[in-house]
Amino acid sequence: MRDFVDPQFRAEFDAYLLGIKRTGESRGLLAAVTRSGEKRIWEYHNTLRTEGMAAPIVRRMAHDVTDRVRAEKALRATNHQLLTTARERERMLRPETSGESVAGK
Repeated sequence: MRDFVDPQFRAEFDAYLLGIKRTGESRGLLAAVTRSGEKRIWEYHNTLRTEGMAAPIVRRMAHDVTDRVRAEKALRATNHQLLTTARERERMLRPETSGESVAGK
């Protein structure tokens, strides 16, 4: 499984193994690299199997959520851009406050 992990995160793999050994399961997101070198994001739920096994094994269940994660990131960026634009327009439409009342002119 270590071979699937994005090289920038491989140093964390040993901590993952210790955690699954301690709790019996692990779930989250994994930055994976395919055989062709493409980076993908997997949502996983792995469990440690020990009963009836000669040696412990990890049962891995994962699905690719790359497209969903990218769409969510794009949506957050769009929302941020829209909020920024709305605030700028609101500021432009707000009358200047120079301390004088409009009626006093």
